[in-house]
Amino acid sequence: MGTQNRVPIQTLASDQALPKALEMGCCCTSMPSELPTRMLRICQISLVVFLIPWVVRAQEAHPEHHGRALLPDPIETPGDVLTTDATTVCKPHYTETVRHVTEGVKHQVYLAYGKKPKPKVCCEVDHFIPLELGGSNDFRNLWPEPYLPRPGAREKDVVENWLHAQVCKAGTMTLAEAQEKIRTDWYAVYLALHKPK
Repeated sequence: MGTQNRVPIQTLASDQALPKALEMGCCCTSMPSELPTRMLRICQISLVVFLIPWVVRAQEAHPEHHGRALLPDPIETPGDVLTTDATTVCKPHYTETVRHVTEGVKHQVYLAYGKKPKPKVCCEVDHFIPLELGGSNDFRNLWPEPYLPRPGAREKDVVENWLHAQVCKAGTMTLAEAQEKIRTDWYAVYLALHKPK
């Protein structure tokens, strides 16, 4: 099944498909045998429709690649922003006021990508669009970014700091433009910063 057809795991975790399916299944199995076959068939089809998302949920998210760099799964981690107001993110210590990701959420992020924490290797639960560029703490903006192989989390930090400087100090870029550069391909920005002059 292609990624365009996959339902984000967090979305499935919060919906009511399974309880509805179980209720539907009980109804189907308890129907009197004398009911028309067509009605039983409709019930069975409805049950399958409710169960499909829970079958799909078993699929793990898969990072994409740009060269050696890993990019988050665009379905599971499309990115999410808390603000597009540059004056807000440019305030000193702004990120300290909004950073809040619980251990429970981090566990869900690792689970979605089928990863386990390994010190200095995998991973930090990264804000895909960083807090310093207006990113949110929403599950859709979090993914387990590895340190190795490089380029990894440390190299992305370099890009984030540079983009923040362009927005808040140089004034050469809008916050929305910086967010889009991260969302589209942060490694392309990294390569542009490190190409021979």
